[in-house]
Amino acid sequence: MLPRNKAEGEEERLRFAGRFCFDRRISLFQKNGVVIHRVLFAPDNGAPFEFTIDQSTCTALIEDAKARAESAKRAAGPAPNSLTEPKRVHTMTIRPEQTEQR
Repeated sequence: MLPRNKAEGEEERLRFAGRFCFDRRISLFQKNGVVIHRVLFAPDNGAPFEFTIDQSTCTALIEDAKARAESAKRAAGPAPNSLTEPKRVHTMTIRPEQTEQR
């Protein structure tokens, strides 16, 4: 993929880092200290987009995922406490006189 802009270059960096850090077959390289430096050239001969992926990149991806999960939990609000709050069960009462009218 040739990035047309910085956002596409960043998307490619994250996709490539995800493969490098979390794909079982490739992550062995990361665990052994391999560092990848990649340069992507734009089709319009604009400024190249380059990035380096190493163990710190993988650590940052994990920390970012944890922070996003924690933020989502906070945004969802506190979970109901199943031990102290009664369960609400929808009920319907049918009285004998109501069934006779039908």
